[in-house]
Amino acid sequence: MKSSWQDVIALHARTQGLLPFDGAHWTYLCVERSMQRDKGNVGAGAQKILEDALKEAGYIPNDGWTQVLDYRHHFIVGAPVGVHLWLGSRILEREECLENLREKAQAPAQRRIGM
Repeated sequence: MKSSWQDVIALHARTQGLLPFDGAHWTYLCVERSMQRDKGNVGAGAQKILEDALKEAGYIPNDGWTQVLDYRHHFIVGAPVGVHLWLGSRILEREECLENLREKAQAPAQRRIGM
């Protein structure tokens, strides 16, 4: 299961134009169907799969302290269920993530990876 997710993540990173990088602040927005699942498990699982996928695809040389400068998980209930990741020079606040998604939704249709 992990390897199929890594393939999807690598393909998505490529279509988004992600370039290899040395280190960044990682902001995760986990979208859940309900508040049933434990936030710690959801966030930790998403983080592990995404970091490993980007490492395996060659975007980062490792997933240690040098590459993951800091991280934060935000959570919302909504659809579609999934995880959004922002890499940057600082951690984004929850509202910044939501605003970014609203802007993306209003942009012209782009190619999407279906699952």
